[in-house]
Amino acid sequence: MYKPNSFFFWMLLAFAQILSAAHANTIIRAGSVLQGGTTIEPENGKHVLAMQHDGNLVLYRKRDMFARWHTVTHQHAGSYAIMQDDGNLVVISAAGKPLWASRTGGNSGAYLVIQNDGNLVIYRSDGKSIWSVGADTNESLRSPQAMGEIVGRDLAYPGLSWAGHVGIWDGDKVIEVLNEGGNVVRINTISDFQSRSPYWGVVSPNYPNTSLLGCFETTCPVAANPLDYMRPYKYREIIVKRSHQIRLVGADYTQTAQYTSALPKGGPRHPPTRGVYRCDTFVLDLLRTTQPTNTYLVSGADSRWTFNSGWSQRMRDAFNFSVTLLTPSILFSKAKTL
Repeated sequence: MYKPNSFFFWMLLAFAQILSAAHANTIIRAGSVLQGGTTIEPENGKHVLAMQHDGNLVLYRKRDMFARWHTVTHQHAGSYAIMQDDGNLVVISAAGKPLWASRTGGNSGAYLVIQNDGNLVIYRSDGKSIWSVGADTNESLRSPQAMGEIVGRDLAYPGLSWAGHVGIWDGDKVIEVLNEGGNVVRINTISDFQSRSPYWGVVSPNYPNTSLLGCFETTCPVAANPLDYMRPYKYREIIVKRSHQIRLVGADYTQTAQYTSALPKGGPRHPPTRGVYRCDTFVLDLLRTTQPTNTYLVSGADSRWTFNSGWSQRMRDAFNFSVTLLTPSILFSKAKTL
């Protein structure tokens, strides 16, 4: 199945979604033309049909930008899609050559619908289905169970639901950043998280079952011997401990993807540093806490406290792009590779 690997493309598609404002345009009538850059969404905004500039007509599931179906007509820039009067959906090249067709001709008045269930359907004028790609059944909308799991949902803001919102499960509650004034790191129930907007489900990273030495208090003094103030924690515990450390130190909100890590007090000459986050950069900070570059996490002198090289490589592979391209939906998707 085709899946884009360009974050630049994802951001262009997201921007096009804002401009098109096509949530209500779920029906594509006979004679309608989809030029390159056109996007159409169902009313619930969970999927998007995109006529890409490369010539490919693609149906994406938006929460992870997975391509559920496409016409395999990429590398044909300038192509467009048309719902013909005879009921045939066709992708035509810039030179006028048909590249793909639904083979549903002979059905005058037929129309194309992108449905809330993720299905793309051609209906005859009498309402009978004559072509479809099938409903999206891969939603995985379970509630979180293990600490360190990432939960996601639509952004509860008109026109920007695609951007998403993410938080971390500490084993009992969701720790998340909300732009609601004061210390923006909040503790909420999973039912509260799920009730605010359409829920995406859970991502459960494959955390190593090993321990590292770390300090996740509000004061982490500089000491010659890390054992004087650091304690061993499992990787899952590190994610959760760090989330509560940030909450206790305090954080402010930013709308940009550039963030400031909250830091504990390091001694009389090292006061605590208040963090600055969005929901996605907050979760990214937690994940990056497990990396060897973290000041308040060390690898011990024996194998009990050694960084897991496989996990570190997966982290580098997943987040090897500029943070300015990050969105909650992209973080949610990339976390599935960990």
